[in-house]
Amino acid sequence: DMAGDAARPVDIALLERQRAAARARIRVEQTRATQDISLRGGVRYFGQDGDAALVVGGAIPLGRNDSNRGNIDRATAESEAAEADIAAAKARSLRERSRLIAEMVMASQEVRRIDAEVLPLARRTLDQVNEGYARGGFRHSDVIDARRTLEAVEARRIDLLTSFRLAAAALNRLDGRYADTPTTGGQP
Repeated sequence: DMAGDAARPVDIALLERQRAAARARIRVEQTRATQDISLRGGVRYFGQDGDAALVVGGAIPLGRNDSNRGNIDRATAESEAAEADIAAAKARSLRERSRLIAEMVMASQEVRRIDAEVLPLARRTLDQVNEGYARGGFRHSDVIDARRTLEAVEARRIDLLTSFRLAAAALNRLDGRYADTPTTGGQP
């Protein structure tokens, strides 16, 4: 079933959050590549006589050749992968949307054709066979066959309407329509 393959708005939103997190990791790793100088200061008291001294300290990291390039590259790759996932999800969603709309159009057109041409003809045929049977021109099996034909046409129409409604529901789910509608939790 292709409906499970399409990305819904919530799926795409999740992928966009993952992309944002990957971009944030890039900034973190770039920041880690910069060496920090730290300074400290304070007052130190000696013994009971109240002597005090000002203490200052600092640390300057020795330059290292490692500019955290590996972690930056990894975070960049994660961001690019998230971007590709979003594009793929949007493409799947667009394909599924197009498929559902085409299914709805086909079902709608066939229902209209059945309503305009096939159903009236099947009803007229059944009426004529019933009249002919009443005059003795047809057998009972002919009446049954005409009734079965009408029922088959009506069943096909119901199947098409069901297909249309299911495709419309899948399209609504895909588009995120009614996503903000509160649920009743199983209560009426």
